[in-house]
Amino acid sequence: MFPLSVCSSSSTIGHSLSLGRGELVTVLADGGALADAAATALCNMLNSERDLDRVLETAQVWAEHGVRGVFAQAGGKIAAWGAVELVTI
Repeated sequence: MFPLSVCSSSSTIGHSLSLGRGELVTVLADGGALADAAATALCNMLNSERDLDRVLETAQVWAEHGVRGVFAQAGGKIAAWGAVELVTI
C-alpha cells in the first residue's frame, strides 16, 4: 500500500480557483503529482451530488495510471471508491 500520496481539492475551502462546486475530493494515488492532478480534475467535474457517480467512474478508469481511491462530497452527500475506508467516530 505504501508509498502513498494523498491530495484534496475543494471549491468551497481555500483560495485556489475551482471550476466545480464540489465540497471536497480527496485522492489516494501512487505519486503526489497524480494525486494532485486527479483531485483537481475530479473536483472540477463535481457540480452537485448528481455528479458523484461520474466522478467515481472516472477515478476507476484512472486506476490503471495509479489512482488507488477517492472520497468525494457534494451537496451534503458522500461517495467513496477504492482504498478508502469510511469509519464512524
